Amino acid sequence: MIGAMNLDMVGGKQTRRYGPITLTRTPLTTPSLINELSVYSMSEAGKEAYSLTGGSISLTNHCTSPYTGGSDHVVYCDPTIGVPCCMLGQWPDLNYHTATDTLDVIDPQVLKFSCLTAVNFAYGLANLTEEDVPYLFEELDSSIVEAKTALAGEYLRKDISQDMFGSLLCKYEQYYHDTAASAQKLVPGYDVSSELEHIRKMFASWKDQYGVSDSYPADSELTDVWQRTAVGPYHRLSDYYALGYGEALDAYEAEQKDMGHGFDNIVQNYIDGRRTAGEIVKEVSLEYRKDVREEVLRYLELLEKIKLIRKIS
Repeated sequence: MIGAMNLDMVGGKQTRRYGPITLTRTPLTTPSLINELSVYSMSEAGKEAYSLTGGSISLTNHCTSPYTGGSDHVVYCDPTIGVPCCMLGQWPDLNYHTATDTLDVIDPQVLKFSCLTAVNFAYGLANLTEEDVPYLFEELDSSIVEAKTALAGEYLRKDISQDMFGSLLCKYEQYYHDTAASAQKLVPGYDVSSELEHIRKMFASWKDQYGVSDSYPADSELTDVWQRTAVGPYHRLSDYYALGYGEALDAYEAEQKDMGHGFDNIVQNYIDGRRTAGEIVKEVSLEYRKDVREEVLRYLELLEKIKLIRKIS
């Protein structure tokens, strides 16, 4: 299985308490052109009406979003499974899991848009050829520039330090390098060398422009390396009360700050049997744009206590 798309509660009327159709990307630990194929598939589905300039426009409000947890795509994208999977959802959804989520709030046009996106994706994935890859690389280049522009804005507004900015640029460079390289999984034998060099030059020029490097430190004293003991992500750790881990869970809940949606999955995605605790802390801190050392270590300690990870060095 080389890719998937998770459709999660789509088709609601955008005039009846439903937000835009939202394409959620894979996590940074799962680089893949599946993202670009999904974006391209959605843009093709959006050719719903003619514009006055002779092109086409979408009648359905839609957008893309960075990775979030919360649905089946989390399972596929987990590194222990490793199937790149975007999610097509609809948010905000004020009828979410309520009795008001009924057939009368379904919009056939929005449902059609969602289904066309999925059909385009499935057909494209099954029939991708060498002639199609440059289109995905064009989408990739757009994603790179958009991500860099947003990141530079954070730095210029002083939302992040120079060290963090430099390390995030390097992190993005590796992510997009691996994303471009994934073309060889979709079209075996495809020569990605020119795109890889193009990406290298882009990031080299930006790092030179801002005078930055990968300088956000990983704590060299945090040398423990853990390996996960099961396949797939861990959900609802409260289930482990029944296995006698109530004391550990209560202590964790009492001390841990509210890290918001998706923290568990982000940390789990970096536990790969190779990264040290210091490297995991660094990666998660970069994603959160702040030092989350204590929160990550506390979570790792809990996972070890309830035997979901084991120390291997």
